[in-house]
Amino acid sequence: MCQIVTMFLLGLGWGAFSYGLCLVGGIFFMGFLLWHIFYHFDSKSRGNLLMVVALIFFLIGAIRGQLYQEKTKAVQNFLKDATIVSFQGEISKKETKNDKTIYYLQKVTLQNQKGKIYCPSMILYPNSDEHSIGTTYVGTAQYEAFEPGRNEGNFDAKEFYLSNGVYGKLKYQKVEKVIPPKVIIFQKLYEFRNRLVRVYEKNLPGEEAGMMSAIALGEKGLLDQEAKELFRLAGFAHILAISGLHISVVGMFVYRGLRKKGLGYWLAGMIATLLVVAYGLMCGMGNSLIRALIMYLIMLLANALGEAYDSLNGLAFAALIMAGYHPGLLKNTGVWFSFMAVIGVVTVGKKMAQDFGTGGKNKIKESVGMALGIQLFTFPLVALFYYEIPVYVMVLNLVLLPFVGILLGTGLVGGLMGLWVPFAGKAILFVSHLIIFMYEWCASMSLKFPGAVQIVGAPKLWKVGVYYVLLYLVCYGKIKKEKKIFWLRRVLLLVSIGLVIFPGKKSFEIDVLDVGQGDGTFIRGENGTTFFVDGGSSDEKQVGKYRILPFLKYRGVRKIDYWFVSHTDEDHISGLMEALEMEYSIENLVFSSYVNENEGYEKLCDLAREAGTKICYMEPGDTCIAENVKWSCLYPDKSFQDSNGNSMILLLEHSDNKEETIFRGLFTGDMGMEQEKDLLAKYHLRTVDYLKVAHHGSKNSSDEAFLKAIQPRIATISCGEDNSYGHPHAETLMKLEKLHTKIYRTDFEGQIKIDSYGNVRGIRKR
Repeated sequence: MCQIVTMFLLGLGWGAFSYGLCLVGGIFFMGFLLWHIFYHFDSKSRGNLLMVVALIFFLIGAIRGQLYQEKTKAVQNFLKDATIVSFQGEISKKETKNDKTIYYLQKVTLQNQKGKIYCPSMILYPNSDEHSIGTTYVGTAQYEAFEPGRNEGNFDAKEFYLSNGVYGKLKYQKVEKVIPPKVIIFQKLYEFRNRLVRVYEKNLPGEEAGMMSAIALGEKGLLDQEAKELFRLAGFAHILAISGLHISVVGMFVYRGLRKKGLGYWLAGMIATLLVVAYGLMCGMGNSLIRALIMYLIMLLANALGEAYDSLNGLAFAALIMAGYHPGLLKNTGVWFSFMAVIGVVTVGKKMAQDFGTGGKNKIKESVGMALGIQLFTFPLVALFYYEIPVYVMVLNLVLLPFVGILLGTGLVGGLMGLWVPFAGKAILFVSHLIIFMYEWCASMSLKFPGAVQIVGAPKLWKVGVYYVLLYLVCYGKIKKEKKIFWLRRVLLLVSIGLVIFPGKKSFEIDVLDVGQGDGTFIRGENGTTFFVDGGSSDEKQVGKYRILPFLKYRGVRKIDYWFVSHTDEDHISGLMEALEMEYSIENLVFSSYVNENEGYEKLCDLAREAGTKICYMEPGDTCIAENVKWSCLYPDKSFQDSNGNSMILLLEHSDNKEETIFRGLFTGDMGMEQEKDLLAKYHLRTVDYLKVAHHGSKNSSDEAFLKAIQPRIATISCGEDNSYGHPHAETLMKLEKLHTKIYRTDFEGQIKIDSYGNVRGIRKR
């Protein structure tokens, strides 16, 4: 079963994400299949039969994937230029975000001047929450696409929602018709969940009500973001997701209880199934829950038929159903974690538990072995998706995981009792409170230990593949000379971990980040010295948390050696402030000697001192040299009332091993034409390979004589999409075009990558 499903998933991925190449692959494999059947098929050979079935499933998967790809493209093309669309859809789920209720619509039909198209799911933002789940809407709304990732490492909302089958957002405008639901059970379950949430709010203090709602009911609308981030950094965020553990606690408790009461396998199984499905629907039926539910139902069926249950085959069957129904799940991070965690438990975890526990003789060592196996198996996925590793996660899981079942049980029972016997519910939920308090305390303490979280960056996929091969050899490899096993296995383990943790060879690069209406540029030398120029935004909230730091972590950058600040306007320092507040390591903070000492400057300096960052100042003629990278301060040499005029102007020169300059770049902050003319009069400016266009392409900067003097080959403009300032201005673009300068804009391209050879590309997915 596992081999067949693996081939199906390979075919599915081939068809869904290879943009038409599956046709060639399908023809090739069909030809191979026919050749194998007619010339080499032996009816007595199970291996040959398995190969034939596997190839058939590969072909089915490729065709299904190709159909999904074509459907996705058709929907996206239909919505490409859409603004106002007519729609019809049924409310399938409600969710609370930022204190507002949103509806998930299923079976959506969209219509505009192009025609009509069917769409699996959309999100609707209603004016008010007045309709039940199952209600069908007919009306018009403003369509809005999900935002793709603007920089490497940033959250890609477009890909995330597409992987869940959701194609966009509808901003509610006018409803022409409302059709009441035919089935009210889904709304009743939703209302019952809300009643349980109110019990938690009444009986649990502070953020604990939100945590209990997430843990027991999958309701994350009340979840405190600081608590969520605490658990994520500590490596214990998985308890906040509804998964197999919940199915085990709820489903198996009921099933075994009914069996003890004398009910038969079939009747007990059907009652337990109805209860678990109702619980899943109440919790929103997330992907992890669906996977666990399918495996649970297969296990009950195996028990009823008197057959043995195999976890891997159950997992394979769940993968077949889920991915076959929606191939986009192959790109869903949560699905990967859910499936890989189970594989880790039944393969590496089980093997290490046996080895550590010496065949079940030592339960404590067995638990340690299981925990170690699971962490080793999921380790590269954590690095691949989150770019940083919680070092003490295994110890934390060993201490806290045994209490999860108790927490979930007391949470559910306490919530139910709180509806009918309030004082009993409060007493039971007090146990939940103690466990949550212990969880928060342990998670917080684990982060205070040295090196608690290590930034490792996103490893290459080939490294992840090699890691799993080496991990398999560590667990299952056979060596004739027993004395060599101990050392060889540990060497292989260290090599595999090092392969993921340690980055490859670095080269000189400039990355102009898309920070919205602001500036932020990362530069790295060939030997790993890191620099950053500015880092802020006036229109993106928490730009440091959501755009700058995720990029740095994705690249495996654990610290910035020199962070230059051109001037202290908000759109140049807000992200830098966040980085310091979040305790990101910055060695040196560099200002101009003539920097405006305003409120922003004072706050930035206070944060730097608290973080132990050295504060430095540069005057014209000062240089900062690190390896083959040289920074020269050109300006200002006096103070201006306008903070933009006080922008520190930096010349970047990158040299080869022969100390010959091979790349020159000019960083201009927000200086205006007056400063450009002054700079031109004081220096014999040479041509540059790269120009960071001043003041986001404002018409008050980029003097024509100045541009002619430096003749930039490449120019980047950092500005927000549809910004209110009209940046960049047409005049500035025309001046650059006259010089045949290649212009790249963050509002169009997203993050812009430049190497020392002048190769440029943007990362934005259009």
